[in-house]
Amino acid sequence: MNTSNTTYKTFKDYLDHLMAGKETSYVEFKYGKGGFPHKEFWPTYSSFANTDGGVIIIGVKEKNEEFYPEGLSAETVNHYEKIFWDSVNDPNQVSSKLVSNEDVIKDEYNGNHFLIFFIPRATREDRPVYVGQNPMRSTYRRNASGDYLCKGWEVAIMLAEQCPKLAMDAEILEGFSIEDIDKESLRGFRQLFITLKPTHPWTEDDDISLLKHMKAYAKDRVTGKEGVTLAGLLMFGKHDSITDVIPQFMIDYREYARGSERWIDRVFNDGAWEGNLYQAYRKILPKIQSFLPVPFQLRGNERQDETKAHKALREAFVNLCVHASYQSDSKLLILKYPDRILFSNPGTLLVSKEQYFNGGESICRNPALQTMFSLIGAVEKAGSGADTIVQGWHEAKFETPIIIERSEPNKVELTLPISTTTSNGDSNGDSNGDSNSLTIVKEKISQGLKVSYKESSKVIIELCKDWISAQEIALRLGYSASHVKNKLIPRMISDGLIEQYDPKSTTSPEQKYRAKQ
Repeated sequence: MNTSNTTYKTFKDYLDHLMAGKETSYVEFKYGKGGFPHKEFWPTYSSFANTDGGVIIIGVKEKNEEFYPEGLSAETVNHYEKIFWDSVNDPNQVSSKLVSNEDVIKDEYNGNHFLIFFIPRATREDRPVYVGQNPMRSTYRRNASGDYLCKGWEVAIMLAEQCPKLAMDAEILEGFSIEDIDKESLRGFRQLFITLKPTHPWTEDDDISLLKHMKAYAKDRVTGKEGVTLAGLLMFGKHDSITDVIPQFMIDYREYARGSERWIDRVFNDGAWEGNLYQAYRKILPKIQSFLPVPFQLRGNERQDETKAHKALREAFVNLCVHASYQSDSKLLILKYPDRILFSNPGTLLVSKEQYFNGGESICRNPALQTMFSLIGAVEKAGSGADTIVQGWHEAKFETPIIIERSEPNKVELTLPISTTTSNGDSNGDSNGDSNSLTIVKEKISQGLKVSYKESSKVIIELCKDWISAQEIALRLGYSASHVKNKLIPRMISDGLIEQYDPKSTTSPEQKYRAKQ
């Protein structure tokens, strides 16, 4: 049977792999004895659809956090299948039918029968997928610990994002004017634009005309209302004006040295600059790229020749800005560690992870911001997705970028490992324990393959050269945090492989671990 990128000879092989990994963010077991598990099934259906898809298997019993494939009778499985199709086609039960006949499988294991559902990720147009008839009270999403009920504002954002012609940054801001635009930011942008594209017809525009062309300033043809748009304010606005609209707005860059828990360099709005996206781009991007070798000379402040890795980091910075949901209660965050760079923006992915990395049709929350960045050469091409990032990283022989969606609050995290791997598996550079074995284990976990304790513990020891939290280990490997914290770490402590930072407070959320010398 085929599941994602992995082929299994039998259902038994597939179920054995899932059982070895226990429940994860994309696998859910239901018992099913005593009737079709409506109460548990449909929230999981909703949560998988609204997150990144997943697999539901009916016929598996849980006891003391262990799972047993007890199965059902063939008659019960057939009966449950009919109940499912009747329910999924009933709008009073669930809002969207996302599955086809190929997504529902009946199979047998040691004489017992199981019902398997492959739930796809819903498209932007189909979300939110909810149980019953009230999306505000019955929309779920998935996190490491299972299904959680979405808050009203999360549902409202999904409803707002259903429109195919979505432009989250196009809103004309009531009461704001050209006076809320920082003149120095706009002047600097104009100079850079003219330098890069001297023959472009917009170079002759006055400020208002240029802003209009970029959708930074607009006029409603129906109401006659005109003024600065959200995109214009975010890109060029004065910081106080931006926070009048989005109080929680902040773009924060921090750099950490090896073994240090406190940043050694930070860029955020400290009152010395306006803190808008254009100024952040000019201040932060050079710091992110500083570890890369510059192959040729610079002309002024602009790189005339650069590696694909430079372009990858530039694309990652722009993606952070143009895909952010600025209406969410979060901030734009860039953390630079000796072994990786993390980009975190509020919101969720509007496409699947596969579509995100493959590129193609551009789906962007903030297309006006994307246009502005493209005018100063910050975007390779519209719709490129993350393929520019992946190609640049592979050319530099860094490990594959990882993207994760998190919840409560919703945010998307893109991690770019800063380590190189040679053909014989040796790791080069300042890797802090990154190696070919880490790549292999991450790939196995992502495909649902069984990873032995020996493999997992070896990689965790590599990651634990400096103090590190269970959450960070889970992030790096792709495991659920509960599996790392409750299964792997206790066993490794018992085996004398790692030690705790605070042995007297084993349940502390600040607890960290390090490999024993």
